[in-house]
Amino acid sequence: MIRPKVLPLTTTTGPASVSIPTTRTRVHLPSSSPLAHHPQRPVQRAFLGRGTRHRKLQAPQALPEDSTVVGTEWLRRNLEEDIRIFDARGNAGAHLWPAAAGAAAAGAAAAAGAGAAGSQAGGALAADYDSYLEGHVPGAVFVNWTRDGACYTAMAAAGEEQGEEEEGKEEASSSGHQTSGGWRRRLPRPQGCGGGWRVLAAQSDPDMYVPCFEARGLSAEQPVVVYDDGGSMTAARVWWSLLLYGHPRPYILAGGWDAWRAGGGGSELYEPCPLKLSTTFEAEPQPQYRASVEEFVAAAERGIAAAVAAGPGAVAVLLLPEGVRQADAGPLPAGLRTVALSELLPSAGSTVAGGLGDAGARLLEGAAAVATATEGQRRERQRVLRARLGSVLGVTGLGEDSGVRLLLASPHDASLSACVVAAALRAAGHSEWAVCDSL
Repeated sequence: MIRPKVLPLTTTTGPASVSIPTTRTRVHLPSSSPLAHHPQRPVQRAFLGRGTRHRKLQAPQALPEDSTVVGTEWLRRNLEEDIRIFDARGNAGAHLWPAAAGAAAAGAAAAAGAGAAGSQAGGALAADYDSYLEGHVPGAVFVNWTRDGACYTAMAAAGEEQGEEEEGKEEASSSGHQTSGGWRRRLPRPQGCGGGWRVLAAQSDPDMYVPCFEARGLSAEQPVVVYDDGGSMTAARVWWSLLLYGHPRPYILAGGWDAWRAGGGGSELYEPCPLKLSTTFEAEPQPQYRASVEEFVAAAERGIAAAVAAGPGAVAVLLLPEGVRQADAGPLPAGLRTVALSELLPSAGSTVAGGLGDAGARLLEGAAAVATATEGQRRERQRVLRARLGSVLGVTGLGEDSGVRLLLASPHDASLSACVVAAALRAAGHSEWAVCDSL
């Protein structure tokens, strides 16, 4: 009789020895299992492989080229196919108003409660590795959305000098709108970002981000599904980064981890073996998905009259925290469009219970409905989604030939809201957009 090989595992309760067959297998926990939700269960931090497959990997079910979001049912059907899954759970923490914003803006944020300053969990930008260790989609690899392919950079490096001299140059136009880039300093920023003087920007050097994602199994030949907890929107940020780096088929999982578990999706405790993850990622970067600060500010300060006279072109869109109005943020450029995520939903105008994340989740669910529809239904749903987004953003004729390039920014949550809107625009069939992550 052959005795099974004994491997030491480290748990939260101390070292332990368990018998594991030499053929390593994956441990799945059904949603009905009490162990999957037990708060006191040991977290096993072993690195085990995904196991031996008993059949040849097949290509996953095809999706339309402009799809951005997939549902849990699609992932369940294709879980054992040739795809890569990234767990990007985390949160953007609370946002803070700089002192320059004035008492009015700070008061508005406080009055909005859960819809504004409290819309995210307290604390700074953070990834949730602990939740990953407690259970994740089988085969998923953890990605730290604040470090993998991202880094903090000073606002001064984004094209604007700091200091009192620049602040003194700000002048309001006769219409009461700000005409200088100094208005950026009054915008809310994530807590822990150096008092608002640092921004979390995507890495632009391939020598930095390529090895990072290759170590996590990223390949241009495999579709990638990214998920978060369902409300934090951190998956959208990673999805945008992958597009920026040239990956042809990144997707966001609608509803994230919460929807996966609610739908009966399995849970896995173990991390894939790092030695089996290493791949080669070769893709041409797509810089058109990123807008520079100079480009965004120029579009914002162009003014409505000048924009109309110039015809289609760049339109700057600032996503505000829920419950905060444009007037609360102080004087802003006349050409800057301001909107909250909840205004982009079918039931616009109502306060979203639970805060900012729920609005983003509902917007992504609408994008998923477009991707999974039949061809005839898909075109109609795209048309409806384009019409709704265009109406709220003040842009008519969104689509491939509109000539309108939408520049999106949401500095209060490290571009998470901007990336969600970008995903919705892509699902609606509008490809001319870019995220400004350094505003």
